Amino acid sequence: MNSLERARLLAGLLLSGLVALLAFAALSLGGSMPALPVPIRSPSPARPSIPVGSVDALFAPSTLGELAPPAKLQSPFYTTYYQPPAPKPPTTRKVELTYQGFFETAEGQQRAFIKTGDTLFVGPVGSKVLADLVVVEIAPRKLTLTNSAARTNVLEFNARQELEVPVQ
Repeated sequence: MNSLERARLLAGLLLSGLVALLAFAALSLGGSMPALPVPIRSPSPARPSIPVGSVDALFAPSTLGELAPPAKLQSPFYTTYYQPPAPKPPTTRKVELTYQGFFETAEGQQRAFIKTGDTLFVGPVGSKVLADLVVVEIAPRKLTLTNSAARTNVLEFNARQELEVPVQ
């Protein structure tokens, strides 16, 4: 059996071929880059990448109105099933009252001046001021009012007080 290590002639030829390849690569064999052709036309002028005129139209009120879905349109993403029930109308309202004094008639009957919001009420004991508020007692420094639920309210002279009365 003749192995490659024993064939000196073949080993010498391979070595000389490798040395020749190395020499050609080192000398570069005159190779160079090919000459590129000169471009015939010049590039076109640059255009703006964002059309500025159409950006203003994107935020116009008419455009924003078109984005909202039309009313009463059925959509799988919107339902009225889970809407809370409509709130009940209020049964009471708040009123500001100010006791502004009283006067006494020739017969001895007292009449109280009560400012309710922007109006002035003048009335004797037993008269109805607002809703179910009734004058019970008139005194120089205080006025006593009561309602149908027997709740008593005392108004001090010239002091604004807020009371709840039923809505009529």
